[in-house]
Amino acid sequence: MFMLKTQEFMNLKRFAVILPLVLLCLTSQSYAQLNKPTALVKGEVRTPDGKPLNGVVVQVYRNGEKINSSKTNEGKFQVVLSQAGEYKILCTEVSHYSIETPLSIAVLDKYQEIPVSISMKSLEIGSPYPFTAPVFEPRSSTLSPQVTGDLDNIAAQIKRNNKLKLSITVYPDEVPAGKKTAAQTDLANSRKNAIAGYFLGKGLNSMSVSITVSNSVPPGKFDRASVVAEDTKTAKGKKKAKKTTASAKTVKVPQTADLIMTLAS
Repeated sequence: MFMLKTQEFMNLKRFAVILPLVLLCLTSQSYAQLNKPTALVKGEVRTPDGKPLNGVVVQVYRNGEKINSSKTNEGKFQVVLSQAGEYKILCTEVSHYSIETPLSIAVLDKYQEIPVSISMKSLEIGSPYPFTAPVFEPRSSTLSPQVTGDLDNIAAQIKRNNKLKLSITVYPDEVPAGKKTAAQTDLANSRKNAIAGYFLGKGLNSMSVSITVSNSVPPGKFDRASVVAEDTKTAKGKKKAKKTTASAKTVKVPQTADLIMTLAS
C-alpha cells in the first residue's frame, strides 16, 4: 500500500512538471494566432445614385466555401480576413440585383484595411425588362444572341432570390388572321416552348416562371429591324437555273416577348 501511494505521488509530481510546459505551449500558440496579421474589409453598399442600402445580405466565399455572412447597417459592413487568397463577396437584397465582387488579398505581413464599394441596381419590378433588342430573331423562335446575357442575369437573380417570380408573354410577328393565322400561332407557340426550355435549362421551373402566349401585337410593340432575307429569282430562259440572293430588308418586328419580374408577398 505504501509503494502504491509513493508511485502515485511520483506520477503527480511528473504531471505537475509537464502541465506548465503544455500550458505555456498552448498560450504561445493562442498568442500567435491572436497576433496574426489580418485584413479588415470595410465595405459600403449603395444604390447607383449614392444612397446607402440597409439589410443587404453580404456573404464572403473563399475557394467556393462560405466563410462569413452579415447584413449591412446604414449601408456598411466589415469582414476580418486572416488568409491571403482570392475571395468573392456576394451581396443580395430582395428588391435589387444581386452582385458578386471579386477580392484579392495579397500576402499578409501586417494589419491592413481594405475599402470596398459596391453598387446595387433596383430590379424592374412590375415593368417589362428593358431589352435593347428583340428577345427572338425576326420570324423565328431562336433566341437573339443580343439578349442572352440579360436572360442569364435574370435567371441568376431568380435562383438567388426565392421571392422573385417571372411572368413572360410572347407574341407572334403579326396578328394571326386569314391565311397567316396558323403560321403566326405556331410561331408564338414555338417561342413559348423555346423560352420555357431556356429557363428550364437554367434550373428554374413553373413555380418561379410562368409563360403565356398573346395572339395580338399591342400598339408600340413594333421596332424597325434589319432582316436578311433570301430572294429566289428565275433567270430568263428555260435552261437557266434559279438565282438566290441575300439582301437586307428593313421591316417591322415586334419586341416578341415581355419579361416582368414580381415579388411574392
